[in-house]
Amino acid sequence: MRIGVFVFILNMPLLTLPYIYNLTFLQNADFNIKALSDYHDKDHQSTYEQSFLIRDYLSTCCPKTTKVIVEDLTSLTSQTSNHGLLSGLASYCKSCNLLVQNVEYRALRVKALAPFVYEPLKNPFDCPDACTITIGQLLQELTNVTKDMASFQFPRVLHKSVAKIIADTQKNVADLKWHDALQMSVAEYVGRIPPHERLMQVKKMLMCDVKLFDLCIVARVLEKPYQQTLIFAGGSHVDQVVQLLKKIGYKSLLSTKPSFFTETDLTRCVTAHIYNNSYCLKPHPVDIKLLTQKSQGE
Repeated sequence: MRIGVFVFILNMPLLTLPYIYNLTFLQNADFNIKALSDYHDKDHQSTYEQSFLIRDYLSTCCPKTTKVIVEDLTSLTSQTSNHGLLSGLASYCKSCNLLVQNVEYRALRVKALAPFVYEPLKNPFDCPDACTITIGQLLQELTNVTKDMASFQFPRVLHKSVAKIIADTQKNVADLKWHDALQMSVAEYVGRIPPHERLMQVKKMLMCDVKLFDLCIVARVLEKPYQQTLIFAGGSHVDQVVQLLKKIGYKSLLSTKPSFFTETDLTRCVTAHIYNNSYCLKPHPVDIKLLTQKSQGE
């Protein structure tokens, strides 16, 4: 019998297809964690094979002992993605009678800002969501989660980390001057950013609370521990979550050391850092069958 918590991350549900490229196994006494790092590609054949294998694995889980934590924008907005690795997993888990929690809280921000990630010079007033969503709504969305994390009973060893993450998030928001633009629409706010700075500023708006999101994953894992926890998240999120969990006693059992390849087609470097305006580095997919490998104590 497998006992676990599953965390699924859907960062860019519309234009990219994620695949798993790294696995990290952790253990603390009788509690095991398998963290799966996903990478969002424009398209990748491994997406479909891994999606099948993950669903097959989930179908073996016992509803009485399994908890599923989902970061799923598609269930909170009108945005849909029918072909991604994690698309529809919340519904699939429910069909397996598994308990599902959605930790996504950035729906308004993504709806309003996603168009400018792919078309930074797009006329903001041509984006309906950006015209109707206000900066005040984005701030409230973030404030609610900040209060939740500030009141969560984290282990004492994490208190300094939690305080720093909350303080850093608040500083990032202050730098964006959102408090001075509460009644302004996102379209108005973005329209005032110089064109050559727009992409950078939009990314700052989207990433100002990245570590707070990592903290949310940790909180959902800790609020009711299970014998086995599976975390599906972007690689940077997994790295930070793993570091926080190690502070409370988790030890590393396995890490699959991802390998990378050079991509010279810049249209396929949507989510990657571009070097010398000529190429990006992208990870190879990992063998998802390693997910079934048993950790000590299982």
